[in-house]
Amino acid sequence: PAPRQLQAKRLHNRSEKRMYPGSAGTLPTGYQQQVDPSTGKAFYVNLMTGETSWSPPTGAAAAPVPMAPSAPPSSAGLPPGWEERVDPTSGRPFYINHANKSTSWELPTAGGGGGGGAPPSQPSYAQAPRQASPDSRLEAIDRDAAMARELAAQFDAEAGDDSGNEEDDDAKGTKKEWASDASTTNCFLTDVKFGVVQRKHHCRYCGQIFVAEVCKKTTRIPSIGYTEPVRVCDVCFDQVERGDPVCVSKQVALLRSESEAQWQQGAKVLADWAAMDPQFATAGVVQSLDTLKLPELLCNCLDGTSAATQGVVARLLAAILQYDKYREMLGRVDLLEPLLSALKSPSTDTKVNAVSTIATLTVSEAGRDKLRVAGGLVTLIDLLLSATGEKLQEVTCEVLASMCDDRTDDWRQMAQNGANFALVGMLSSRTPSLQGAALTLLALLCAHDECRDQVADAGCMPA
Repeated sequence: PAPRQLQAKRLHNRSEKRMYPGSAGTLPTGYQQQVDPSTGKAFYVNLMTGETSWSPPTGAAAAPVPMAPSAPPSSAGLPPGWEERVDPTSGRPFYINHANKSTSWELPTAGGGGGGGAPPSQPSYAQAPRQASPDSRLEAIDRDAAMARELAAQFDAEAGDDSGNEEDDDAKGTKKEWASDASTTNCFLTDVKFGVVQRKHHCRYCGQIFVAEVCKKTTRIPSIGYTEPVRVCDVCFDQVERGDPVCVSKQVALLRSESEAQWQQGAKVLADWAAMDPQFATAGVVQSLDTLKLPELLCNCLDGTSAATQGVVARLLAAILQYDKYREMLGRVDLLEPLLSALKSPSTDTKVNAVSTIATLTVSEAGRDKLRVAGGLVTLIDLLLSATGEKLQEVTCEVLASMCDDRTDDWRQMAQNGANFALVGMLSSRTPSLQGAALTLLALLCAHDECRDQVADAGCMPA
């Protein structure tokens, strides 16, 4: 048989040692007597500390004389580069070829070849025992302990996360609302791809799946039956602690689905909250919705979708833009084209919300420039001429008035399309806010002679 590769038996003493037969009964508990194969001399190992010593420990009985060591290695009569050694485990001689770092049981020939077959693994050799340094020993112990703690924590977390409490979750009726583990490939919050290192963790509040880095906090959620702390994601932890009435992650999950019905459901819940509760503008909620990419989702929900979806999303945008904190976030995406598309909806409420959102997005000259590029001026003039609802007429007048403030010829295009005649008709309304909006726009247009002539022709003022 091939010689066996000797394995390390001590943590802090890596040299290979041969156990002395029968020595265990002559030593105090926790000690072993071993033999250094290179010298044949006995030494003693403290199994608790890993320390070694040539001297017997206190209280040790007289130890038997160790077996005589094998003959020292000899290289006489061997080809150049070869050396004879003795395997300390079996006592058999073997040969080392230092040229190619191989070993063989067979006596090499003058040609330098071994005895045929693959050379065996080279045996390891013991070094003389040395006293372990206390500092190095403690450092190694600390390092091993730290690694053990880290691995234990990792496996405990993984074992106890989604599998250990399934019965409790089913009993509370929450697990059926969880995201599918099989179909989820990326973290809901960070979009990091799951793998061997990045494991999946369900948040007990929103039911979505996250990497451990953003889903390691715990809290009680009595409202859904969790009276003891359970794992939640960072977004839900902050919401539960604040007492927010709506779970934003649940609504964003609906907006990320493939169902327009679910888009409408999620947008409606967020719109109701935004319209009624200033807590919607809390910095933590704003940051969470930004991280979850709400602006991009709303842009997608407006583009080419049904009138019902466009209506509820436009309402959500109008409600959100009551709060200044959301304006910069929504300015990150191009909402103007989808909003102009929503103006084709048969729903007056959808149109009102869309124009109100456009008004907020175009408070700056840069925003109005974007609206012109998107063809918004012509669309709004057509809307002004065709609108029947007074609220829609009012918000349309406000947007067009803001465009007349710029040094452009927008006024000329309005006059050429008959906007002045429509505005004169609105002055007969009994709604003061509509009268005010119409008069403001008329005043801006009448700064130009052509527009004044039109207003006079309409019988609104002397020629």
